[in-house]
Amino acid sequence: MGIINIVRIIKELHKEDIVMIRVGKFLNVYGKDASQIISYMYNYQIKKVEGNINSCGFPEVALNKVISRLEAKCINYKVIDRSNKYNIELEENYKNKYNEIYNIANRYITKRNKINEIYGYLMKERIRYS
Repeated sequence: MGIINIVRIIKELHKEDIVMIRVGKFLNVYGKDASQIISYMYNYQIKKVEGNINSCGFPEVALNKVISRLEAKCINYKVIDRSNKYNIELEENYKNKYNEIYNIANRYITKRNKINEIYGYLMKERIRYS
């Protein structure tokens, strides 16, 4: 079973948790909601992976920083180790503010994408008229 399918199953059970998958020395977050929250909170780049799924990742050395901010924002999370049969290594459950942060992150990223699109258009026009 591929990693995307595993993440889908985990997200069905834990819809309001950030699910971080440890792959070697990196942690990856998949899905529109989680990758937007992590991207919003840390300005990490979002990329598309298999099946046009959003993803973003960060090195293992940044995990404590990521977790401390998630805890400060009262967002549930799970760290899952791919090399250990997808067992949960770390998790925290709060009075969850996942949906609240997701809505803020989604609005921010939508606006940021529009600004980047406009900037790209303006730069292309500038080059064309130079």
